[in-house]
Amino acid sequence: MKKLKQIIPIEKLKQIVPFCILLLFTVLFGLTSLMKERELQLIKQTASVTSERYACPMLCVITDHPGDCPVCGMTMAPVEGGTSADRNSIELNAEEILRSSIRTAPAVVAVPYAEVPMFGKIVPDETRTAVISAWADGRIDKLYANATGIEIKQGEKLADLYSPALISAQQELIQAVQHNDERMTAVVREKLRRYGIDDAQIEKIAQQTEPLEHLEITAPVAGTVLMKQVTDGDYVKRGQPLYRLADLSSVWIELQAYEIYLPLIKAGQMVMIEPDGRHGTVEFVDPAINPQTRTAGVRVSVPNPDGALRPEMLVRATVHVLGGQPAVLIPASAPLITGERALVYVKIGEGVFEGRDVVLGPHAGEQIAIENGIEAGDEVVINGAFRIDAAMQISGRASMMNPKPAEGESAEPMPTMHQH
Repeated sequence: MKKLKQIIPIEKLKQIVPFCILLLFTVLFGLTSLMKERELQLIKQTASVTSERYACPMLCVITDHPGDCPVCGMTMAPVEGGTSADRNSIELNAEEILRSSIRTAPAVVAVPYAEVPMFGKIVPDETRTAVISAWADGRIDKLYANATGIEIKQGEKLADLYSPALISAQQELIQAVQHNDERMTAVVREKLRRYGIDDAQIEKIAQQTEPLEHLEITAPVAGTVLMKQVTDGDYVKRGQPLYRLADLSSVWIELQAYEIYLPLIKAGQMVMIEPDGRHGTVEFVDPAINPQTRTAGVRVSVPNPDGALRPEMLVRATVHVLGGQPAVLIPASAPLITGERALVYVKIGEGVFEGRDVVLGPHAGEQIAIENGIEAGDEVVINGAFRIDAAMQISGRASMMNPKPAEGESAEPMPTMHQH
């Protein structure tokens, strides 16, 4: 210091120091300004490629500045990926595609083929059933068909009925025959027919001198006794059901088909019944949908000569549908359906995926027909579409729940997300 003082006088040193300090501040200020300008240029260059956006982890808000979510208070996170400028498409890198398990398949043009699964149970054919009722007041003194499940032949005796009204009618017929009153005889014969007495019994009565104490109740048709509602000694009223018979050589199967398959099911189609592989024919498709199960009834008629198909058995059935005009088909897992619209993501370039609104046709097994929006050869996303749609949402692009996002969306709650 002494040497410095000897070289530079104190007076001149005092003049140089302020100048050096001023020069140092000037250099530092210039460097700082230069760095800020360079940083601003880098920010502008970056913004020209991709606009920085921030999203709430709960997807409450998407905005262009960091901070806390105004809805749930969580810290906003920067949005990564999605470098495409098109608001209907997004570009993902190879790592994002691998992490999201995204797979695609080509749309094809083919004649729709489907195996329509259905389930249901066996019931008697209503056109082959008969209810046997009492045609007159009386008492059942003897039952011959005394158990359900037994086979009955047509004309077979079912029960003996004691009825004062029938005894009186028999007496009228006997007297009319004895007096050769043809007019009265015809009237009384018709009266007995209305009591359910067949012509053979009426002829037997006409040849008697005393009325028969019991009249026979016979089976008008052959079949199996499904219901027995009387026992020996029961008093019955006119019109009271006694038996219910069914011919089980042919049965119905009441199936349930999901509503998405109903356009494929028509009357007259062949149906394969599991597990024995026999075939039936669709006779009727219910025009109404069950609101609880979202299914419609399908009635199938099936021959049953061996009696293997029994009422109330549960069965599965399949309708094989092949026909119609060729259509554009894609896997049924591809569309994202909101109820009002259907969206399919299509690969339009390496790592670039575009969302397209489509018009869906009928299901065809594991495929679905597309009436508009997809062409043959388009690579549609069949796995990972929800991941792509989520990336579209948080980057402010058109998505399944937000088809037309506004440019430069502000930090307002997304209408389709839950607001905390």
